[in-house]
Amino acid sequence: MNKDVIAFDLSDCVRSAGAIRAESEKLRRMADKLKRSMVEAPSWWVGDSRNSFLRRANALLTMMYALADRVLEMSERVSATGEYRKEEEERLARELRKLAGHNTRADTPYR
Repeated sequence: MNKDVIAFDLSDCVRSAGAIRAESEKLRRMADKLKRSMVEAPSWWVGDSRNSFLRRANALLTMMYALADRVLEMSERVSATGEYRKEEEERLARELRKLAGHNTRADTPYR
């Protein structure tokens, strides 16, 4: 492939965006499951170490949910890139059809 050519397949883009979105959902479910486990553990735990555990657990959960959000944003950007590319290709095709319509012989290249 020519190094100056950018290859882009919309269906691959859509699949990638979906796969990335699925990973975001997995991260969120993992954080939810971990949250349930962490909430149960301190119910039988008393003392300063319990409070320390809860602070650290909450910090970890916050980071996990933030990571899930960033991954979801990434999937949305990939999806938006695909949509933009599709719209631009459609616009370019319309412009080329217009130009071809102005040419008396559409099969004759412009010089």
